[in-house]
Amino acid sequence: IFADTFISTYDASTQTRVYNGYSMPHSTLGLVEMTESGCTGQVEYIWQTDAAGQLVSFFEPSSEQKVDGELLWPVAGIASRDGRSAVLLAQRIKGFLTVVGTTLIIL
Repeated sequence: IFADTFISTYDASTQTRVYNGYSMPHSTLGLVEMTESGCTGQVEYIWQTDAAGQLVSFFEPSSEQKVDGELLWPVAGIASRDGRSAVLLAQRIKGFLTVVGTTLIIL
């Protein structure tokens, strides 16, 4: 689970990040297969897109909270031993890092 995530493209020929069209959703995911011996692959990064194809946060507040200018910022989480479920704690943020509450997210 990631909070603010900078997403852009990479130009291998110049070995630089391309900032044109970058985005910063407030929550994204990274998944990797695990076995008892450890990680079995590369991290798969996941984010959401809206109807217009723009990157948006994976976890979003309620419609009312969103209209009020709030966003969700994941800060902690715990997964079940079998990996089939998780519980996340997210701060509800308004303006510049003003915490207005917390939200429990159950996956």
